[in-house]
Amino acid sequence: MKKKIGKSARIREYLELNPDATWKLADADLSKFGITGQYFAMIKSKNKAQSSVREINDDVLDLALEFAKRVGCIDTAIEALGQLKKYQV
Repeated sequence: MKKKIGKSARIREYLELNPDATWKLADADLSKFGITGQYFAMIKSKNKAQSSVREINDDVLDLALEFAKRVGCIDTAIEALGQLKKYQV
């Protein structure tokens, strides 16, 4: 018995092979599985958001933790970084 692949998983697999794919390109391959352009766009957007979060490596997180400890708490660190961002050129 074959394992059924869900629509979201099928889209993610497609995007792994074709990361810059648009619905126009994916339509022929995915619409036969009942996947709509709107659903494709939603999964692609979520996938992109998750991958950008994953790009922060452990070293950066360790530095962020150290910074938060030095300034007292995470809220103070966030506020300080927000102010720093305003003055960044």
